Amino acid sequence: MRYTLSSLLLSLALLTACGQSNNHEPTKILLSEQASTLVSNDEVLIQFRVEARGTDSNKLRESVDKMSKNIIRALSQENGVSITTTSRRTDPTYGKGKNGQERNGWMVSQMSSITSNKLDAVPHWLEAIEAEGALLQGLQFKVSDELHKRTQAMLRLQAISQFQQQAADVAKAMSASSYQVNQLQTSGTFLEPIMQQRSAAPMMMRAESLPVLEAGESRIRVDVSGEIEISKTAFPVSQVR
Repeated sequence: MRYTLSSLLLSLALLTACGQSNNHEPTKILLSEQASTLVSNDEVLIQFRVEARGTDSNKLRESVDKMSKNIIRALSQENGVSITTTSRRTDPTYGKGKNGQERNGWMVSQMSSITSNKLDAVPHWLEAIEAEGALLQGLQFKVSDELHKRTQAMLRLQAISQFQQQAADVAKAMSASSYQVNQLQTSGTFLEPIMQQRSAAPMMMRAESLPVLEAGESRIRVDVSGEIEISKTAFPVSQVR
């Protein structure tokens, strides 16, 4: 009987200790904040295709090479222009024959892209591209990598500052004297502008008919989320409404 009573007293002591320990466990709260801004697009991406159709594949390749070289020669004179060949293909073409669809020739095509921060010169580049008979595939104004990184770094600090303010407000509302950040995560979102599409048909353009283009803006956002920890506080029932 004496051993049974001792075991019971020991169990009660352990339960009391656990209860006291739980009473001092901190309160953990999940918080999130975000910061965003609109940034003027400072870079342009132009995509165009040069193609030729016929029966002599050698002449077709020569024609595509000539048009491509003329465009590259005209644009490479500009500083700050990057020209990249993205693909080149030679495909058979088909037409209706005596026995159904029959191959009647070839199509040679080459895709290229232009990247630059000289936005004022874009209308003249479009004129040079289309004057050679090339097909304009797409035009996109965007934020350059350098500007994106700088803006994201600024927004990250802003979002963290807002997170700290929110944590302080929550701790104050819970009658805690301080708080501790257990973990903090940040993530950036870059909302790309919509690619501006133009007609795929070649078009001769006079200087007075150059297109009026607006570079527009893109939104950059940074999200911050994390867990804070504040000391556990017992609230009198009379204070709860």
